[in-house]
Amino acid sequence: MTSKKITFDYNGGEYTQNLKIRGTNLPWRYECNDDWIFVTKTATAITVYVRPIYDFDTRTGTVKVYDKYNNELDLVVEQTGYYDLSIEMPKDVVLYHNYYKENDSYDVYITVYGGPLQYIDCKELEPYIQKVWDNSDMYNDFMVRIPQSLSGEFIVKHSDCEKFKEFCEEHGMEYPKDKLEKKLNIVQVNADDVIGEMVIEINGEEYTNKSDIFEVEVSYDKPLDINIVSTKFIVVESKTRYKVIENSDVIIPKVPHWLDVKYNSDKIELRCTEVNNFADRYSEIMLQNKDNSRQTIRIQIKQKSGN
Repeated sequence: MTSKKITFDYNGGEYTQNLKIRGTNLPWRYECNDDWIFVTKTATAITVYVRPIYDFDTRTGTVKVYDKYNNELDLVVEQTGYYDLSIEMPKDVVLYHNYYKENDSYDVYITVYGGPLQYIDCKELEPYIQKVWDNSDMYNDFMVRIPQSLSGEFIVKHSDCEKFKEFCEEHGMEYPKDKLEKKLNIVQVNADDVIGEMVIEINGEEYTNKSDIFEVEVSYDKPLDINIVSTKFIVVESKTRYKVIENSDVIIPKVPHWLDVKYNSDKIELRCTEVNNFADRYSEIMLQNKDNSRQTIRIQIKQKSGN
């Protein structure tokens, strides 16, 4: 018996083996019990054809060629698997609350390439996953239908990642974790997130833009410090991008003529410009985030008579 090895990669292909045929050893025939190997013959040659595969396991089969006297030639066919398994999907999904006024869900495509199952492994997202295209061989397409109630960070894995990890260990290959295990961050942004929160501190007390209007006393001889603790808010740039803005400047757009304002990094200093020789006087001022005019705190300023 003589044997010859024929090797294909996952793309498959065809190979023709020429045979030395003499009239004395005719007729010749072949046998093949592997249904993934396709064989055609001519008078003096045999052609082996193998289709593409997207499983990562190597498969092996044999085409046996016999002459009249049963002399045997074994064509050992080996096809290596598809190693470029991956998941293609967005990293971030950012949805502003008004999107859902006209839509029940936001749809995100996830494509799973390679492997025997080609499915998505993420229990938290299972109720929202719908298969939309079954290629069966190279890839499958899925849709994640995101309702307004769904948010957070999710680990999305290729369904065949654990078996492929074992395969890589057995064959001394590096396991491509970043291609098979990915994070999907779903951020639902509401109006409060866009306005954000301003936090200030005056005389040891903290106030926010959600606080009711409150009163503080300001005098001529002693300044009042307003310490800016934080000014955080979210800006939605697209359906996949957002940024958190912090440490914006705070301004007071309008002040009464009898009040002086000084800005010093994260502090605002208020002082009356003159002694009040009359009855107590009042005015309302507004602290405003310079980068977000909707983020404000209103304060009633009081200057007592004689101060």
